[in-house]
Amino acid sequence: MQYRLGSMYKARPFEASSIFSIQSEPRTSRKSVAKIYPEGPRLSTNPAICHSIELQTPDDNDWEDKEKRFSFRKVSRSQTIKQMLEPDDHTLPSTFEDGRVSRIEYQKFQIIDASIALFAMIGIILGILAYDVEFAGNDTDLLNALQYSLLVSTVVLIGMTVIRYQQKIIYFKVRGLLSLKDNLLTSGNIFYLAIEIFLFLLQPYPFLQGYRVTLYSDIEATHYFYYANDFFSLLIIVRLYTFFRLLLNNTVYRTPRARRIAIMYGANNQYLYACKCIMKESPLPNVLFGFFSSVVIFGYMVRICERPLNRISEEGVDYNNYFNSMWCVVVTMTTVGYGDYYPRTHVGRLVILLVCLWGVSIVSLMVVTLNNILTLSNVEEKSLTVLKRLELRKHVQKEAAYVLTNMAKISLTKRRIKERELARKHNWKNAVRFKKHVNYFKNASRRLNTQTTSGNMHEEMHRRFDIMGDVIHEMSVKQEKLEDYMKNMMEMITAVQSAKTINSLGENLQKQDSSTNNTLKAIE
Repeated sequence: MQYRLGSMYKARPFEASSIFSIQSEPRTSRKSVAKIYPEGPRLSTNPAICHSIELQTPDDNDWEDKEKRFSFRKVSRSQTIKQMLEPDDHTLPSTFEDGRVSRIEYQKFQIIDASIALFAMIGIILGILAYDVEFAGNDTDLLNALQYSLLVSTVVLIGMTVIRYQQKIIYFKVRGLLSLKDNLLTSGNIFYLAIEIFLFLLQPYPFLQGYRVTLYSDIEATHYFYYANDFFSLLIIVRLYTFFRLLLNNTVYRTPRARRIAIMYGANNQYLYACKCIMKESPLPNVLFGFFSSVVIFGYMVRICERPLNRISEEGVDYNNYFNSMWCVVVTMTTVGYGDYYPRTHVGRLVILLVCLWGVSIVSLMVVTLNNILTLSNVEEKSLTVLKRLELRKHVQKEAAYVLTNMAKISLTKRRIKERELARKHNWKNAVRFKKHVNYFKNASRRLNTQTTSGNMHEEMHRRFDIMGDVIHEMSVKQEKLEDYMKNMMEMITAVQSAKTINSLGENLQKQDSSTNNTLKAIE
């Protein structure tokens, strides 16, 4: 077998008992340490079969006796394990994934993800309570307690997010998607971590209490103001993505097995893939969940945006009531637009614009979902076709009975009634009925033939496949008979050839006997 030497050395391949790949470190002296890794599906992962050797390099001017100058020295097992834990830059990840290990690491990842979602929901609840307390402006101590608690939960949330990304890198290393020396910076996850930390920092702060932002309303023709923390209370709702991410990660479509199957078929197992699978399996419950959750979330946002106008005047639209905000979102998402509740601020109009775009998507999905639900499947289509055929056959039989009955009435009337005028009257009525039922019978027969022709495609295909199966079976039986016949023929040919051989041998013997007798006679 062959050894392959790294780029720092030039040597001929030589034979050994197993395949190894020598990867050399940068040469700092005449003695350089090279690592030997078994070539296979798991590179440098098993310390029992991984060894290191010290390679004595020859002089640059004396390469003629290079095979004689190689000296191998096995190092200790602890040093080998240390080198495995700190591999060089050229070490490749594992090709195959250990399902048990990846499942354990993914379970740890799910636990951390659930903790992040829990702290995010706690932060949202604290932010909502802090907004209501600050809007009322009655209890400053309670407001400070809520905002400082929110700040502490945000710090914990950021720490859990860093741990989540570290666990994600460990999971990717186990799957063989990253090398053993990759970290947050080299794997490219530092950018996504920074985005998540920035989103978590969008929260109300204690040092922003009392700061106001004054705006002007064109509809009400008056000035109104927001507290600075009102905008952060509006943006803290972004943390809900952790909850939806947790729901997707706990589905069967995001498990390590699902990832492996998706890779086998060249699919990209991302969150969009899980959403498509969920909508494929149970579309209507998920669309309804998206609709009602959107009403609650956007209702909260509309309430924050439109509520400052109620500080100035209690007349008009009352957005202090949360259900009024939800009603405004419902009539906007369903494109009804009664006009009883509408946005009067610029920020509220921006939120309603998002509601319009999202509502069109939700309503479209609902229409498509209802259409798919009401569409018959293949099995239901077959059963419906059979039911139609049975009903049409009953109708044809019924019309045929009516036709025969009217024919019998016409013939009986001709026999029994002797008066011509009365007979003509009865026969005319029966003739009209007869023609009517004949037309009904023809129409029913045509519909039955059409239904049989259009709905019998699958049965026709099955029938033809059965015919093909019977033909193939007959051909196999004939082939077996032909093989037996050929076998008998070969035996007969062999027997004839053997008989001819025996006859030729007998003739040769007779010729030899006759020649021998002639020779003896000549000698006598």
